[in-house]
Amino acid sequence: MMGSLKEALSIERSRLFVGRKTELAYMQNWLEQQRAPTEVVFISGMGGIGKTALLLQFLNMAQDENMLCIWLDGRVCTETPAGFLEYLHSFLFRKSSFTASSKPSMLEIVTAMTRKRTLLCIDNYEHLQRIEGWLREVFLPELSATGLIVVLASRQDVAINWQNDLAWGTRVRQMNLSPISQLEAQDFYLNIGLANRPEIERLVYETKGLPLAMALSAETAMLTNIGEQTFKWPVSRLVSAELLREVARSDLQEILDVLCILPQANTELLNRVLGGHFTTLQLHQLSQLSFVRPTMDGFALHDVAREHLYQDFLQREPVRYQTLRLRIVEDACRQLKKAAVNDKKRIAADLLSICRDSFYMGSISLMSSNTISITMESFRNEDLPHLHRLITEEGQMAIPLESNAKIHQLLDALAEQFPEAIRVFRSAAGIPLTFIAGVLLYRETFAFLEPFIPHVLDCCLPLEANSIKQLPHEEADTYYQLLGASTSSDPDYTYYELNGILLTDTLSLNSAVG
Repeated sequence: MMGSLKEALSIERSRLFVGRKTELAYMQNWLEQQRAPTEVVFISGMGGIGKTALLLQFLNMAQDENMLCIWLDGRVCTETPAGFLEYLHSFLFRKSSFTASSKPSMLEIVTAMTRKRTLLCIDNYEHLQRIEGWLREVFLPELSATGLIVVLASRQDVAINWQNDLAWGTRVRQMNLSPISQLEAQDFYLNIGLANRPEIERLVYETKGLPLAMALSAETAMLTNIGEQTFKWPVSRLVSAELLREVARSDLQEILDVLCILPQANTELLNRVLGGHFTTLQLHQLSQLSFVRPTMDGFALHDVAREHLYQDFLQREPVRYQTLRLRIVEDACRQLKKAAVNDKKRIAADLLSICRDSFYMGSISLMSSNTISITMESFRNEDLPHLHRLITEEGQMAIPLESNAKIHQLLDALAEQFPEAIRVFRSAAGIPLTFIAGVLLYRETFAFLEPFIPHVLDCCLPLEANSIKQLPHEEADTYYQLLGASTSSDPDYTYYELNGILLTDTLSLNSAVG
């Protein structure tokens, strides 16, 4: 009997995967234990280093053991407990009668995840750090103490809060990925049938052990007469828009244009926007590109690839870029009018991403188009003195308090009780340059805020306040911004740019959760 395409793709990924022997051995050892303890594994490393590829290998290994395997992309999951549960419910119960108007039961999800050994993979985990405390203290403790392994992949090393938690400390593992060795790179080219070519040694050297660059160079080599090329690339061309487009068929170029504007797109959306009907063969070819990732609801570009293609499209064909973006915006607005509540949140977040370069103060762009290198991160304890200094020197924003002393008291209390509420952008030296603080509103945070802003929430939310006072954490879906400040004396970033970074982070959250 012929195997499925899913099985064929799994076999092919395993054949082409090289290196990471220590990481694979760790997973194999865990799988072989009869009652393996529940653990959380952090995978970190720069863009293109192979985090997602390693996750896929873990997924294949777990599937071979008949485990329940769950894949979640932090970029397309609403950054609230309610949004996280909705995403999990959609994954676990795809054929159920669940609708957006009902709330997924955490008990139902926990029950499904404790019936058998489970692997939960969260790619791009840095996009879910606002709910990290809830994941660590509320959701995961409801699951089994054995037979669960959670793998969190992100660019930054974000394991510190888990390691500092005495209860979790022994259950946390870190995998900081480095470039693979030259010998492993040669094995990769051998596996795809290119190792005997004299030019491969130069490819091995110039791709610097970065799996994404290696995959792109291999795809280019397979499409061209490698014997006639010198491959004397500058470092900047290891991953470039030119190289990305070279490896894609001409009939896929328009799809790449849409995907560099949108965070993700399914076939229905692509057909609406581009006015075409893409064949199964085309979509299969699209999924085979090393920089395209299948998602639960379509396709998305690798972050590094998306940034290169976005900047190239914007500079190379500005008129066509604006025309296509307008078409996408108009389509999103039409869908927004008829969408269910939870779909409205996703579409609103997509609209903000699409229009990120349209926010100006005078002639100054407030929202950076480079979403990869300029992002806010989670609070660290050593940030606190710098945040107090920013409030003192630059003033506070968001809510008025009766005195400066009260502002500093609120910041200290947030840092102690709700550290996930604080987001920070730091200089290259690690010094905070701007920050924003806001809480998800539910029973505990409502009570926390009342001494600082008595009766304010009742006035701001007259219809919702009473229900929020009783709301459990997992059902919360509204953020309330409290504090924020940016320095005006940094040599690398202007005050407007820093406030733009803050605005990007704040609006992307609020557009997604309401």
